[in-house]
Amino acid sequence: MEKVYNELYNHCIIHGRYGFTIPYIFNAYNSNYNSENLSEILRRFVNAPKSYIVTFCSDLQEFILGLHKPSEQAPLQHYSNFGNLYYDDSILGHFSKEENLIAFLTEKYLPIIQEKKYSKNSKP
Repeated sequence: MEKVYNELYNHCIIHGRYGFTIPYIFNAYNSNYNSENLSEILRRFVNAPKSYIVTFCSDLQEFILGLHKPSEQAPLQHYSNFGNLYYDDSILGHFSKEENLIAFLTEKYLPIIQEKKYSKNSKP
């Protein structure tokens, strides 16, 4: 998972971006490690060493996952969370259990992943 964390750090902190789409995260993980399902990958962010946040990217019209950027985003206490995985419940809705959030994201993105559409900027 370290390679994915590093890729997110470089993208979000070094290059000033907000994150990657969920299918991109899935592909980045499975390109570097043993294949896991999307639910297991998302669970890893709950126990991650840093704070990650799921937000909505209006440019891509997709949910993205990235590192929380305190200088550009609301303080973490304004978001809902499970461990170190935060999310904007005003956009995603409120989830009472970690499993419900993961199930929501998995249901939304698994069909896209199955079509191997990992990035909005490239073709499968």
